Amino acid sequence: MSKEKLQQTAAQLEAIKAAKRVKFVKVGQARVATAIKKIRLIGNLARPSSYAFTPKDVQDLKLALAGEVIQVVDRFNSALEGKTQKAETTFVFGSQVASASDKK
Repeated sequence: MSKEKLQQTAAQLEAIKAAKRVKFVKVGQARVATAIKKIRLIGNLARPSSYAFTPKDVQDLKLALAGEVIQVVDRFNSALEGKTQKAETTFVFGSQVASASDKK
């Protein structure tokens, strides 16, 4: 391969890398902003006048949210090291929901 061809290929790779960076910043900022809004909506559940919750519920929320943040950071760190990692988790409160008939 000629020197000119190598330089052209290197320039194309740099252009692709720059485009991926722009895409990452655009999509990343939007997703983080959305995540922050959703987390703030979870915070609205802290109204005792509207919701009944226990200290265990609060701890469950805290652990679930912190755990997800840790997993996301771990995925980025793994990607930087050339590894792939994906984990899917679901959230369920540990305590049972009391029905109207249970309160009698």
